[in-house]
Amino acid sequence: MSKQAPLHRPSTQPPASTPPKVALSADERAALDSLAAAWNQWLQIKRRAPQDDLEFQGAIHRAQGLIALRVARRADPDVWRQP
Repeated sequence: MSKQAPLHRPSTQPPASTPPKVALSADERAALDSLAAAWNQWLQIKRRAPQDDLEFQGAIHRAQGLIALRVARRADPDVWRQP
């Protein structure tokens, strides 16, 4: 059996004594607010199929995850770096 490379390489820098505060940017917050507004507007559409709700919800969650990943990359770029 071949040995696989580790998914996480330890940081080469010592941990900071106090981690920096990482927060959403104003644009990220606005994007999340827009996603919430899109969901609320979606719910106003009549005669939706149940599967359509699941698809739309999944799309919203994927977009939210991308925004969360941006924050995670700022919080710990060694772990969440792009390939």
